[in-house]
Order: sequence, then structure tokens, then C-alpha cells
Amino acid sequence: MSMTYRTRRRLQKLGITALVILVVLLIAWFCSVIWLQRYVVYDKNGATVDFELGDAGFAGVVATPPQAQGGVSIFYNEGSDAIEISKDLTPINGYYVDYNMLLKNMDAVEANLKLIPSGTPVMIELKGGYGRFYYSTKISGAGTSESLEKSIGISRVDEFIQKLKTKGCYLIAKVSAFQDWEYGNANVTNGLYMTSGAGLWMDDEGCFWLDPASAGVQSWVTSAVLELKNMGFHEVMLSNFRFPNSDGYVYSGDKTEALQNAMQNLLTSTSSDSGTFTLSFGTNDPTLRLIEGARSRIYFEGIDAANVETTVSQSTVEDKASQIVFLATTNDTRFDSYSVLRPLTAAETLEAQKADING
Repeated sequence: MSMTYRTRRRLQKLGITALVILVVLLIAWFCSVIWLQRYVVYDKNGATVDFELGDAGFAGVVATPPQAQGGVSIFYNEGSDAIEISKDLTPINGYYVDYNMLLKNMDAVEANLKLIPSGTPVMIELKGGYGRFYYSTKISGAGTSESLEKSIGISRVDEFIQKLKTKGCYLIAKVSAFQDWEYGNANVTNGLYMTSGAGLWMDDEGCFWLDPASAGVQSWVTSAVLELKNMGFHEVMLSNFRFPNSDGYVYSGDKTEALQNAMQNLLTSTSSDSGTFTLSFGTNDPTLRLIEGARSRIYFEGIDAANVETTVSQSTVEDKASQIVFLATTNDTRFDSYSVLRPLTAAETLEAQKADING
């Protein structure tokens, strides 16, 4: 059957229109896949799409891969003088400020700072498990917390650090070591993988964990420690200095050896010629061993007062009064045989009790 010229023209136009629509749909599909990547979450069950991520310190921000070495060299211990041990540690009794206090109780934190004596040890959390920093960091590839910026402003944390210096406090910075969503997301080869191999293993908080044996990870942690040291902090405590307690990830190496080597490398790469800087480690494992003779402490979080002595008895540190620090939420006196830090928001009550005892 013959087709008229007009019919052929109509069919050509319909074909061209259909082709244009198909191309537009393909472009739209491709763009939607790229957009959805920010909501892809890897967990032990595989990859899923979660539109409820919200502002968890990283939402809506494309991770910028930090430089693998960050311009920081990792030195290895080669002799008894590689770690500075010229000054002894002493027990500490003071306060801590965590992320939630910065976010929700900054007015109370600053009010209580006025009540504590000069020289009091104060630890402030400056990097959490999502990998965002809580102060104006200058580290290449690092980002600050959007939640904190929206709530009080990062500059207010900077100002609070300056107030601690002016007060003459013993400054301790708390930095998450191996729990780090940002670095893991940007450097997947340096993280802990799910046993299925589908992607990086994620904990219940939605955070990735890093391989302590990775030179890139150690350099990344070192860069944070050195920046804080140069800012005037007397001590940096690396929290989450451990492997997560789960069978959902695979690790072929010796975990104890990996932590010990990482500890040694971090101590030597951040050592102080003056012998006044302290690098410490936070864990929930009382059997974590410090490097013999090193200027460092072990910090324990979430330990009930009834388990203080059991935790201490399992630890191998040399000077238990000075090198074991409990982060306590109560004023239970069973913590006081060792170093202890309590919430700065409770300083008004605690300082009043001290005055009653001493007066």
C-alpha cells in the first residue's frame, strides 16, 4: 500500500519528537542517578537509599578527598630517645565539654567556665565520628560541622578556646581517630569493609571506621593532632582508638598489632622537643597497652562507678593514678582515686562541693 507524502511527513515529525523525548528522559535519568548518590548508604545489608539523612554534619556536602599524606611525614621509632619523656605526668581532675554541650548548652558552658580555678584541666570535643571539625580548621580537605554552624556558629567555639587559654586552663582536645564518616567516604580503600564486600562497614551511628594500619589514615590523624598542638593545646585525646566490636566487617591483620603500631607512629610523629605535649588514647578496652615510657594516657568513657576497680585492674599502664582518666557523668567518689573529668555544665555544683570540703 502506497503512503502519501503528507503521511510520511507526519510520521517523520512524530519520530523526531519521540527521539527528542527519549534523549531528554535519558539525560534526566542520568542526572537523577548522580543526585541520588548523596543519599546512598552502605551498611551490613548492602546499599540503600535514605532520604532522611538530614544534616548529620555532612548532608548536602560533597566530600573533598583529603590528601593521602597531607604533607605530614610518619616517622618510625628508632631508639630510646624517639619519644620525649623528660617530664612526668601528674593526675588530672577537671571537666569536659562534648559536642552536645556545644550545640545545646553553650551559654551554661561559658557561665560555668567563670567558676573554675585557673589551671583546671578542660577537655573540649573538636572532631566527632562523622569526621567534621568543630572549630575553624585549616587542614586541607577538612570541613566544619554545619549543624554547629547553624546553631551557635563555629566562631563561637573558636572564641571559647581562646577563653580557655586566657583562663589558664590545661587544654585537652578530643578528636575521633578511627570512626570517621568523611574520610572513609572520600578514601574507601582505607576503611573497614563489610564481610560481603559490598562496601564499607557502617556502625549503628551511621559512621564508617578506618584501618589503623593505613599510612594515609595515620597521616590524616597526625595532621589534626599537629594543628591542635600548634594552637596551644597541651594534650590531644584520640577517642575511638580501637576496632569496632562487630563481626560485620572483615580484617585480615592482627588487630592488637595494628593498634600498637599506629600508636607508636602517632606518638613519634607528634612528639614535642620540650616534653610538655601529651598524646592520649580513648577506648572501651581496658587491655589497650600504652607504649612503654611514652607521655600518654588512656581515657575510658561509659564506665559505671561500680566497675572502676575492675577496669583499672585489667589495665597494664605504669602510673594508674596519672595515666588512667575516667570521663564520668556523676560525682561518685569511686572515680577520684584516678584522674577524672566531669561535665563542665556541672561545675557550679561540683565547685560548691569542693568549697564546702575545703572550707
